[in-house]
Amino acid sequence: MQGFQINSVSAPPGAIEGQTIPPTGTGGWGRDCAPDVAGTKVSADPINDILGNLLRVLQVARVDPTANRYDDLVEALENLYRGPSSDVGNVLLVGADGKPLLTLDPAPANMLKNGPRGLLVEIAAPDLSGYVQKASVGQSDGVASLDADARVPVTELPVGDAPNHLVQLDSAGKLPALDGSQLINLPPVVTPENLVLNGNFAINQRRYVSGAASSLGSSSYRHDGWRFGSYTFEPSTEDPRDTIVTITGATPLNQVIAGLAVAGGTYTLSWTGSALGRLAVGANVAPTGVPQPSPIVVNNVNQGAGFQIDFQPGGTLGNVQLIPGSVVLPFQRLPFEVELIRCYRTSFVIYASQGNSVLGMGYVYGGGTNVILVGSFPFPMSGPPSFQGGGYENIAGDRFNAGSVTGVTPQLKMNDFSTVRGFELNIAISTSISSGLAMGIYTTNAVLANPTYFLFES
Repeated sequence: MQGFQINSVSAPPGAIEGQTIPPTGTGGWGRDCAPDVAGTKVSADPINDILGNLLRVLQVARVDPTANRYDDLVEALENLYRGPSSDVGNVLLVGADGKPLLTLDPAPANMLKNGPRGLLVEIAAPDLSGYVQKASVGQSDGVASLDADARVPVTELPVGDAPNHLVQLDSAGKLPALDGSQLINLPPVVTPENLVLNGNFAINQRRYVSGAASSLGSSSYRHDGWRFGSYTFEPSTEDPRDTIVTITGATPLNQVIAGLAVAGGTYTLSWTGSALGRLAVGANVAPTGVPQPSPIVVNNVNQGAGFQIDFQPGGTLGNVQLIPGSVVLPFQRLPFEVELIRCYRTSFVIYASQGNSVLGMGYVYGGGTNVILVGSFPFPMSGPPSFQGGGYENIAGDRFNAGSVTGVTPQLKMNDFSTVRGFELNIAISTSISSGLAMGIYTTNAVLANPTYFLFES
């Protein structure tokens, strides 16, 4: 308020000690008329000044002045109350200590209302220049405000009406490039398909032994999907469904990823453990270059390109994942049976380590020295499968004894591998028996020195 010269007199009785006299500007105190005393004459200027200041308070508080309503100023002061520590924003909620809990800068579309989980504030602005145009803050302890540019200047903006579901924003209110660490307690989402087969080393059809130089027969594969390198392994201490390997020897551990499921664009390879890895675009391209720690991001991948990945000896490895995009997401752990079905696309093993194990049904074919074992794959193979086996000395049938088998080979070439799941194996025996006879085929009842196995690999 500006000062108006009224009278220069002493402070009236009852004035609080220590107040500035006169109270404002260069003005003075007024006085009543009395014998031989001229009363104060108040002009329009000071009255208008007082009225203007009061109306300005109502305007800032967005309270419409109403004649003969004596709560206008009270309502305005309640709207404008900030608390002792607040210097920005309008305080909508105040805690027991007098400090603001919820502030909101003026904007016509801003709303304070009841939400499904408590108090809900809807913040809007006409032009956010690429920023979020509406933000809802849930629960009574949420705090949000808009600066002069109508941008959200807070570092945590609740998602929906659940304040514990947060996405971290930068100091300007922008969403940063996400790497997974900014996602806190978000509801479960579906992770993009992991292109790595058996990324947690849960499937071991070939019975690879920890630290061994090879697995079944001449196969270069160890755990399903993984080939070449040797390693020791043990269950993860964090999750027993996962296996952690320690790569030994001099050969990297490698996996080829077919291009069928590669849509193109950006892909991120991530893993746990100290092993250094490499990623090559192209299923027939061997990885080269300097091995790197997790993660590895590649851009501009062509549709159907495929990949090869490898990991160097001397480090630990687990939970390997290759997914679209540049964000590292939690490992997608599939149920065991689902991962096993994925592995059946590239390999299928019939394995008998004990006697009296049924291998299937067969019949005598040709000259009586060929017994045909009929079987089927549990899932169509991804390519024409090769075959190898072992432990043939254990094989017996209802019409021949163990020790009679001289070899096992595929009876027919399996051309329709993607749609036809059946196969026939020709079990050659040393003693001729009558053609056309059907029989069960099994392992002998003796203790097996070597397991019997039939291995199909695409």
